[in-house]
Amino acid sequence: MLQAQQPLPSPSLHGDESQQYKDLLQSQSKKYREINDQLSSVLSQYEDLRPPNIVVIGEQSAGKSSVLEYLSGIRFVTGAAQLEKAIDDLTKLHLQFEGNNSCISNQLIEVEVTSPHVPDLTLIDLHGFIATSGVDNPTLKDDIRQLVKQNLTDRDCILIVGEAGRDLQTIVGFEEAREKDPSQKRTLCAFQRDLKEEGP
Repeated sequence: MLQAQQPLPSPSLHGDESQQYKDLLQSQSKKYREINDQLSSVLSQYEDLRPPNIVVIGEQSAGKSSVLEYLSGIRFVTGAAQLEKAIDDLTKLHLQFEGNNSCISNQLIEVEVTSPHVPDLTLIDLHGFIATSGVDNPTLKDDIRQLVKQNLTDRDCILIVGEAGRDLQTIVGFEEAREKDPSQKRTLCAFQRDLKEEGP
């Protein structure tokens, strides 16, 4: 199994450090796109080939959005609690009409981005694992785990995002990935470290 040697830089920095992160992201994204363009020109000769698909899993607040930004070159909305609540409320309302009491749906929301500045790949971002279920939805934890398992089959890469410094065996999502990828040839771990300085 591949393992990242260095944690990805955190976007939650301030001042000069924030600008350094942006410059690093743009520089590395540009190099990636140049290589990807060269590969695309070769692969375009084969009609049966498709862009790689990567499913991203991990614990809630593990830093998945930062990794998705790094891979796609697209800025994600983070920390938008009101937006997330609105989406959850709409999802619950929709599922109630369907007669499903769970707030987790098996239907994926597809967003297609077309730009010369983004790589040709498919990213599948799943709901983050949670430690416990709430009283109003006691099956939520198991529903999320089942949803993740269903989306780990036939993916080119299973990307687990976890907190740096933790033992690999304790990273949330590792067991689910190993169940679907016993040889661990499709599994990649990205360790995140929060570099934001503590306040006074």
